[in-house]
Amino acid sequence: MIYVSTGCVSGTTIKERAELLINEGFFNLELTGGTQPYAEYIDDLLMLKKNNNNINYIVHNYFPPPQEPFVVNLGSLKKEVISKSINLCKKAIHDAVTLESDRYSFHAGFYFDPEIKELGAILDNRLLADSELSQAIFKENVIQLQEFASMYGIELYIENNVVNIGSYLSFNKEIPAMLLNYSDYKKLTSEIDFNLLLDVAHLKVSIHSLGLNFSDELSNLIDCSDYIHLSDNNNLKDENNAITKDSELFKLLKNKNLKNKVMTLETYDGINKIKSSYDLIDSLIK
Repeated sequence: MIYVSTGCVSGTTIKERAELLINEGFFNLELTGGTQPYAEYIDDLLMLKKNNNNINYIVHNYFPPPQEPFVVNLGSLKKEVISKSINLCKKAIHDAVTLESDRYSFHAGFYFDPEIKELGAILDNRLLADSELSQAIFKENVIQLQEFASMYGIELYIENNVVNIGSYLSFNKEIPAMLLNYSDYKKLTSEIDFNLLLDVAHLKVSIHSLGLNFSDELSNLIDCSDYIHLSDNNNLKDENNAITKDSELFKLLKNKNLKNKVMTLETYDGINKIKSSYDLIDSLIK
């Protein structure tokens, strides 16, 4: 099944973005951040679903948007950030139940606490947290959330993080985030049981930064996940470009088994490019 992220289109509220996609014929929607919070958002989404029983929702990371924006970081050493992150995730799990979603996904942790404006940008060098301590905190919080989610029948997914080459060099080749590649996945999965949300575009950028082989990493990880985020980029940063027929990424995906996977398009190139990307991916699963 192919979903489209509400991050792909513009709109002040989640209702506006959802309606725009529905009017263009997209009924499987991944709800994510980037919109303004308001009290009636759940009622609006339920009304859209009531008016069209073809609509399916899944809930991702920074949804619902909090009143005071912050970056979710379950590996933070700051108690305030952890508290905010866990509370948002629990709220998202409750929303997933209400919206009849079967899953909720969030990003792997950071070894520092980024500001929202820094996400996707080249980061300035700063002191990173002890990686082992941060990973221990992250794992503890994931287990707590898994136990909470299991009470409601919601599956949790951890999305691989991303580091662009500029930030990697700025940090003098120190790793600022968790779960960047297959090696990280093997280590984490040996310590806790979790579901992987594989963001192919994140992987493409991180692998370039780390000097690894993207084709090999994609082959290793794609069979480890039944939930995939899809967009393309220039290897240097997460651009959320459309999938094109002649791209290296599409040629690699043609040789992968994508059937029975949930896939979300995260292309920010406009409705026409969303449609063409959708058709290309749909051709691979028929």
